[in-house]
Amino acid sequence: MDTVQTNKPNAKNQVQAMMASLSTISDEAWFFDIGATHHLSQSVNPLSDVQPYMGNDKVIVGNGKHLRILHTYTTFFPSSSKIFQLRQVLHVPDIATNLISVSQFCADNNTFFEFHPRFFFVKDQVTKKILLQGSLEHGLYRFPARFVPSPTAFVSSSYDRSSNISLTTITTLWHSRLGHPADNILKHILTSCNISHQCHKNNVCCACQFAKSHKLPFNVSVSRASHPFALLHADLWGPTSIPSTTGARYFILFVDDFSHFSWIYPLHSKDQALSIFIKFKSLVENQFNSRIQCLRSDNGGEFKAFSSYLATHGRLYVVFHETVFPFQSTLDQSSSVVTIPTLALLPFSSPPMSSLPSHTTPSTSSPSLTNMPSSTTSLPDLIQVPFVDISTSKPHPTNQHPMVTRAKNGISKKKVYFSSHISEPTTFTQAVKDSNWVLAMEKEFSALQRNNTWHLVPPPSNGNIIGCKWVYKLKYKPDGTVDRYKARLVAQGFTQTLGLDYFETFSPIVKASTIRIILVVALSFNWSVHQLDVQNAFLHGTLEEHVFMHQPPGFINSQFPSHVCKLNKALYGLKQAPRAWYTKLSTSLLGWGFQASRADSSMFIHHSTHDVLILLIYVDDILVTGSNSAQVSSFITRLNSSFALRDLGYVNYFLGIKVVRSGIMFHLSQHKYTQDLLSRTAMLESKPATTPGLLGQTLSHLNGEPLLDTTLYRSMSTSLDIHGYTGADWASCPDDRRSTGGYGIFLGPNLVSWSSNKQKVVSRSSAESEYRALASATSEIIWIQYVLQELCLSSFSPPLLWCDNKSAAHLAANPVFHARTKHIEMDLHFIRDHVLRKQLVIQYLPSAEQVADIFTKHISSSQFLSFRTKLSVVPSPVSLRGDDRRYLADQQESNCPGSAATNLDQVQQTKVSCNKQKPIKNVSKKEVS
Repeated sequence: MDTVQTNKPNAKNQVQAMMASLSTISDEAWFFDIGATHHLSQSVNPLSDVQPYMGNDKVIVGNGKHLRILHTYTTFFPSSSKIFQLRQVLHVPDIATNLISVSQFCADNNTFFEFHPRFFFVKDQVTKKILLQGSLEHGLYRFPARFVPSPTAFVSSSYDRSSNISLTTITTLWHSRLGHPADNILKHILTSCNISHQCHKNNVCCACQFAKSHKLPFNVSVSRASHPFALLHADLWGPTSIPSTTGARYFILFVDDFSHFSWIYPLHSKDQALSIFIKFKSLVENQFNSRIQCLRSDNGGEFKAFSSYLATHGRLYVVFHETVFPFQSTLDQSSSVVTIPTLALLPFSSPPMSSLPSHTTPSTSSPSLTNMPSSTTSLPDLIQVPFVDISTSKPHPTNQHPMVTRAKNGISKKKVYFSSHISEPTTFTQAVKDSNWVLAMEKEFSALQRNNTWHLVPPPSNGNIIGCKWVYKLKYKPDGTVDRYKARLVAQGFTQTLGLDYFETFSPIVKASTIRIILVVALSFNWSVHQLDVQNAFLHGTLEEHVFMHQPPGFINSQFPSHVCKLNKALYGLKQAPRAWYTKLSTSLLGWGFQASRADSSMFIHHSTHDVLILLIYVDDILVTGSNSAQVSSFITRLNSSFALRDLGYVNYFLGIKVVRSGIMFHLSQHKYTQDLLSRTAMLESKPATTPGLLGQTLSHLNGEPLLDTTLYRSMSTSLDIHGYTGADWASCPDDRRSTGGYGIFLGPNLVSWSSNKQKVVSRSSAESEYRALASATSEIIWIQYVLQELCLSSFSPPLLWCDNKSAAHLAANPVFHARTKHIEMDLHFIRDHVLRKQLVIQYLPSAEQVADIFTKHISSSQFLSFRTKLSVVPSPVSLRGDDRRYLADQQESNCPGSAATNLDQVQQTKVSCNKQKPIKNVSKKEVS
């Protein structure tokens, strides 16, 4: 029998094929064939590494027929003396019986055959020992061992459940399903579950043989160090796939040969090994008053720097081969926890031994699993199977005298739960291994195709072709749990050329102050605030330039693999993509009767006879509110017909801010952002401080060491400070003597805008620094007035600014102290015009009540807590889930707008008017904290 079509079969092969077709031969029987060039099988083992056959060759049998080959695989024959391996078995469904090529079998297993008239022997090529013997059946030599069948064999009608071989098969399969336990454990489980089984020592599990085999021991060494630190053993382990909480991926272990005491240190990288050893040497030599005389390690690269260091300090350094370390037992004995059960699931999938996968599939006797990722890592020899140990120190001696302890009534141990960490892949190769990310990529690609984002064209001769990549992001819920997997195709816009494939790039986004102002207005009128999320927002923008891009990875067109994508719509990553999306959306809104705000171009307003509709746009996140709920719902439906979006209901989590409506107030919090910030700065276990800075402390850039990441402190400080009123700390910076100014603007009792920064120039007096802070606050007030005017809101009384410097207040009212202020920039004196026109009122406030001191200078803890309360920083409201979302509907049904007590000294009564139209209603004073 042969697998090459041009060869002619001989008469002997033809007789063998006819004999194998007898009905008395079982489908699971295997016979030796001297004339066959390959192993041939009627079926495949599903637990084997089955690969489709890509060639055009066919098997020629004795009757001249050509049989097709479907698959190839490798499998094992377990026996009492040896596990025989069959490589490159051809799956030929039309073959009469299963055949083993004698020549291929000898080559795979280093054996030879002795054939006799009624039996045969299989002997080892080197030792000549008999490994297997079989008999002659129906004129053919039958292989005496059997394959471990696939799970589908259990439902076969020809399966005899009463036979010993069937019971052995069931036992082997349950052994694999239960994670390769010991025989006594397996027997106990199967007996308790009333499952028929047969456990005996002849059952051979290849996975257990590979994974649980220990290194063959060296000769027992009788030498022992005579005193502590005369001989020290060192070894380094890692890297681990999951870092520790401090980011360490390695650990180095030192073991004293005399006492067997162990020291373990975590490492971020291998190059830290020498520095850790130097610190360890100083520690033990000072604490124990004993010198390290000799260090013994393997030949790892991390220990190469030890040689010169130890030579200069007069220490001996002994190095052994990295994979054959005769003193490995010294290091192994210092560890008491070995991950052997997990390793038993790994040998036939061949993953790297240093990174254990989270999910593995048990194997029976098959050398490879079809559903496991392939790997080129070869299996180590049985004498060199590595250990993955966790080091533990020796137990401490217990007290021998009686002790009286406190009662432990009511003290319960904290529960510990397993936390599963889901990481975001950084490459396409990593992502395709997870079905969740594959589904996310397919969903994104389908959206691109439906949107007609590009069409394939031949590569241009003189055009700039940019690349693209997949970016993966986990979308979280407000409580930190995973909401969905998001894959986004991003163009590599950094390769674009200005003037060739892009021109203008600016795109506005809504200001944070505008968001807070609209929330205050919506709360005052009891309006509902809806949140929308536009899906694939940038893909709606139309490009005016000619942009060419390579086809996305994983989705290359098979008919035109060399073509490129000519973009019709904008794509994430393009420099002009945000502007194209904003232009598309704003054009649609203006066509529907909206007007863009002059104060904030990302706010759009639609006025009708008695109603108003307001939109706030932050890229693809939109807030919608208005006086008529039916009009709001109608607009959302119309917007959804033009742009695919998700209606997230009432605003709940917007731009990282959790919004909770509790009673008559909005509660804004950034709990998840704060937790992530503390985790990134390793401050989760830190104790809270009563104030941001110590009273009387002066900070300078000359003190301390600079941070590696200069943006880290800015993200920490701005994420915790809330500011109000107007004030300045004169010459507070000891380096350049510039002042720190700040302000906070309240709309009613609600803080909607604040600022704290160092002034641009040096002030000659405290009055000048306060005057500059007043100018900054006045500019912000004017802008807020523009926003309110576009919403048809006006105030009876002028805005009020509180200042704790009388000289600055006098400067704003009249040009006194002209000799001291002639150097101040002329544009700062616009404050006087607003004061003279009674468009602004500046009043004096004692320094003890100046809330601005919370962000311009160091204050005491009592003042800080008092000022923080005045800024409406309060604990999160306690409510049942769903109450906050149902509150608005309940309020509208009961027609009870509610009210809140306010500080009349700070809040001015407001009226609503819109070009002499009928006012909507009076403003109710409610809080946003």
